[in-house]
Amino acid sequence: MTLIADDPIIVAKFTRAAKHGIELRENISKWVKEDTELIIDQSDDLRIGRLRLAVSSPPRVADWSVILGDTIHNLRSALDIWMYKYIVSTCPDELEVEHKNIYFPVCDTGKAFTSWKNRTGSYLSGDMITALLEVQPYKLDAPLAQSAMWLIHQFDIADKHREPLVMDLASQDGLSPFTFTTEHPEFTEDSIRIRASSVSISEGGLMVIIESDYPLYKLTLSGGLNLIPYFKFEDNSYQMVHTLTQFMPGVQQLLRRVEELGTSTGLG
Repeated sequence: MTLIADDPIIVAKFTRAAKHGIELRENISKWVKEDTELIIDQSDDLRIGRLRLAVSSPPRVADWSVILGDTIHNLRSALDIWMYKYIVSTCPDELEVEHKNIYFPVCDTGKAFTSWKNRTGSYLSGDMITALLEVQPYKLDAPLAQSAMWLIHQFDIADKHREPLVMDLASQDGLSPFTFTTEHPEFTEDSIRIRASSVSISEGGLMVIIESDYPLYKLTLSGGLNLIPYFKFEDNSYQMVHTLTQFMPGVQQLLRRVEELGTSTGLG
């Protein structure tokens, strides 16, 4: 018998999440390409350069946030569907399964895990309960704000019951997008200072200020400046592409690992 983690419905959930993620990235890229312009101006002495974002039409932020929510929902749902299918497939016939109590545990304390085990543990082997315990966010060394499983769980709750995970864009750090020449013999990397800030993607504004000890000639952008999509949750910022790139394979690998560790009857 193949792993339940490879069930067609569960795989379809991951596939749908990936499609939503790709759609979101493409929608943002299309808006950046068609409706924004990056403009550089300089002070009269050429020692200060300013990079501004001009926006010709507001982005569809609400649509982006909903697509992000759909991505998260499918990932969280895959966990719960796996839990349900696993229990239904392995539970002894003499046990009557209470379906409403079946969901994948994502706990921040031992007390919360014990509460889940009291409701659902009777359907599972000791090996599977141990495997599920070992992957709980509170058992890991990393802070909860860095746990993919905990974040997926919290993002999903917030998006479903409170408000969408609102998207925004930030400028990329560093000098790499800029090219310039200088004629001063004492010019070094330390002669340059750069300050970047997030701006409203609906209204645009001042994004980057470059300050130089000496005049900068032919200050331009090389290939444009990357605008990085991100969202905030509970005072933390998450880069959208980086976060989703980690989440999608991470959840799949988690299910396979839990199933392999918790199965002692040869399901794998």
